[in-house]
Order: sequence, then C-alpha cells, then structure tokens
Amino acid sequence: MAIAEETIVSILEGCLRNHRQSQQSLYEWLKHDAMRTCYRYARNNYEAEEMVTEGFVKLFKNISQFRIDKNGNIAGHFHAWFRKVMVHNCIDWLRKTHHDLLQQAHDPETVEMASKEASAEDMLSHQEIIACIRSLSPVYRSVFNLYVIEGYNHEEIGQMLGIAPGTSKSNLFKAKENLRKMILQQRKKIQYA
Repeated sequence: MAIAEETIVSILEGCLRNHRQSQQSLYEWLKHDAMRTCYRYARNNYEAEEMVTEGFVKLFKNISQFRIDKNGNIAGHFHAWFRKVMVHNCIDWLRKTHHDLLQQAHDPETVEMASKEASAEDMLSHQEIIACIRSLSPVYRSVFNLYVIEGYNHEEIGQMLGIAPGTSKSNLFKAKENLRKMILQQRKKIQYA
C-alpha cells in the first residue's frame, strides 16, 4: 500500500507520542509485510501471528530509535528499519520458544545430494517451496532466511544466533541440501501424479 511521505511522517510522529490511531495506521500499512517476514521463520500460522504481535509491540516500544530524515526516502528507510526489527524479533522468539535451537545446529544429518536435471523449482508453486522452507528445523530455517532472503553474512548471523560463523555456513549448507531433497520429493510426486 503506497502512502505519501507526508502521511508517513505524520504517522511516525504520532507513534512517537503513543497516539493509538497513528499506531493503528502504521500497523495497517505494515501488517502484510510483517506477516510475510515472520511466516518464513515460523512453523505454522499461529507462530507467525505470535511473532508479528511481539514484533509490533517491540516496534512501538522502540520507535524513538528511528530517526526521521525528512530529506530522504522516509518510507524506504523506515521499511528497512522495520524489517530489521521484525527479523531480530523472529530470532529472539525462536530462541525463547525453541530451547533446543542451538542443539539442533550440531546434530549430524545425512543428506542426499540433488540431481542436476531440470529445475524442480519450475515445477513447484511458491506455496510448496515456502512449505519446504517452513519444514526445516528452526536453526536451519533461521540461517537460510537470514542469509538467502535477508542478506546477512555469516558473521552477522553467528552473532544473532550465538553460533560460530563456521557453524552458520555449515547450517546453511545443510539447509540447502535438505531443501533440495524436499523439492526433489515434491517433484517426484508431481511427475507420478
């Protein structure tokens, strides 16, 4: 939803004053982006909704940390800051609710290498691919999302998750291999259907 820069400034200034209508307007503007971001880290819709709710609470609590620069692209800058808040909230939420998150990072797992034939992604829907990502273990899903989708490097991911950069690289490799395996299984289902 496109909003004029002046409206965004007005909404953000209202949020700084804890104005409920401004908070509601900000929520309406960003709720779909928040859900899309949190959905990638969650196992199900309930978890994603919990992450979104906690994320907005943190956003409103810490909105004073965002500096409104009226000379720049306010919507773009705020959206980037908002997304960062949501991603960090997802990681915090996973840490809090999945106590075994870091233990799973070190579990040995046998993974089949994918064949390099036709692209399975071309045969699967967006929803099927997202479902495969969501079925990864919490740590693999987090590392995959942070690296591939959010664009963080392994050092940053290591700091966020409290793991070594090498462990982040290893988990990314395992996540990709697990995804390839799941996509190949989905592809076989499509071929034999």
